[in-house]
Amino acid sequence: MNFLAHVHLSENAFEEIQIGNFIADFIKNNSLEKYPVLVQKGIKLHRSIDYFTDHHLVVQESKSKLYEKYHKYAAVIIDVFYDHFLAKNWHFYSSDGLHDFANQFTQILFKHQSILPERMQHSLTSMRQNNWLTSYATLEGIEFSLQRLNQRAKFKVGIEYAVVDLKKFYFELEDEFLRFYPELIEYVNKLLASDDYSSER
Repeated sequence: MNFLAHVHLSENAFEEIQIGNFIADFIKNNSLEKYPVLVQKGIKLHRSIDYFTDHHLVVQESKSKLYEKYHKYAAVIIDVFYDHFLAKNWHFYSSDGLHDFANQFTQILFKHQSILPERMQHSLTSMRQNNWLTSYATLEGIEFSLQRLNQRAKFKVGIEYAVVDLKKFYFELEDEFLRFYPELIEYVNKLLASDDYSSER
């Protein structure tokens, strides 16, 4: 899953867990212990979410539509597409409006700015100005996100143009997301209810 889903899935956890879940892709294993315990738990939660997602049959069905064209980047692109469908169907999963939710989380990031990795600290202003979390609701926002991904990609396979594939498989991908996401929510809620995540230690 991409940024929006990770933030949403941990919205009822400690703020530091939610932050760890958000920043995990920027953290290497050998630097994990630099962060407070709750942030570490959030990073581990993120990786559990990614493992569950990557091995889910419905997600594999989605990735298969893009694999021939994008190879290993198919998974990354599907993460972005699924954030689009989460934003589009937000009312099914949250009683708070998407803009309110995004604003509240951005405030949490600024509140804990000192514990964010340097790269993320530099991105905070851009995140707020460009409405990263709410932008997934539009195809223009998806294009912007894909362009950012392409800048970080080691191999250039045309990630920035993948919105064409989103349009092509739109209704199939949305159906797959709607089948998958409730199972992911259930999985994460069970993790967060366990002693590993409900304790501040």
